[in-house]
Amino acid sequence: MWKCSRCDEQVDDYLDACWNCQTGRDGSSPEAYFRQEIIPRELQATRERMSRQTDEDLLRVANLDPNEYRQDGIDLARAELARRGVIAQIHRSDSELSRRVGRPQKAPQADGDDRAPQSIHSRDAKEKTVMRERMLTILNTLKAKGLEGLTGSIIDFRPSGGHAFELQTDLSGKILLRYEIGGDDEILRIEIIHGFAHLDLSRANNLNQFLLELLQENVPSFRGSGASLGLKKESDRLIVCLSSSHQFVATMNDKDIAEVLSIAIFDLKMAFVLEFPDPVVRWH
Repeated sequence: MWKCSRCDEQVDDYLDACWNCQTGRDGSSPEAYFRQEIIPRELQATRERMSRQTDEDLLRVANLDPNEYRQDGIDLARAELARRGVIAQIHRSDSELSRRVGRPQKAPQADGDDRAPQSIHSRDAKEKTVMRERMLTILNTLKAKGLEGLTGSIIDFRPSGGHAFELQTDLSGKILLRYEIGGDDEILRIEIIHGFAHLDLSRANNLNQFLLELLQENVPSFRGSGASLGLKKESDRLIVCLSSSHQFVATMNDKDIAEVLSIAIFDLKMAFVLEFPDPVVRWH
């Protein structure tokens, strides 16, 4: 956990900015949170390509000699690694780096296919890269809907760990999107978590009645939002969250997946049409 320098909120270590006021871990302003660094147009494609690579692939590039790879590409790979928090690994010894990124060692003289571990590693890395590229396409589709003024869109997004993105919308609080592959890579699971308030039980005149009313609104989903209302413990506070889980067949196209997520985001907005009871202190 780390403490926000602006609002003193306790924030999980895997987040780069406060989910209450969106101040960066380094103290950067909320206005700068979703601001993208301006780089020359000719490097934009390289930067975008680096953002889609796995840590292993980036570490390979970052450790190359400039004679083997363009210096600007190496710099962008190192910048991406720094943003992910793994930059220190590029200074490890060559043997340790080789083990970290899965470089093939000398083939052992033994029976069986000694290339299998490397083949499995390469396949898994490729599948992770492909899925991350798909998620970027899906999120860019949602962002494009916002530019067209359509409902259920997002304003922007940014990575938040290996399998998660933080979404910027016109809703208060913080929205986190997590994804994973299951069912032998045939099912794509996406979870949307919207932390929008904290619970102040001292403001409840009748705690039992208050909790019963919330539970009654939460069956089968909160106010028909398709999301369940729950609590997340953070430090000494209870964060009020709306969470929805979505399963897709991996063969579905990205546009259809984006459309389903768009409906889920729109439903989250509809959950806020009515006022919440006093113990639910919403963030603005």
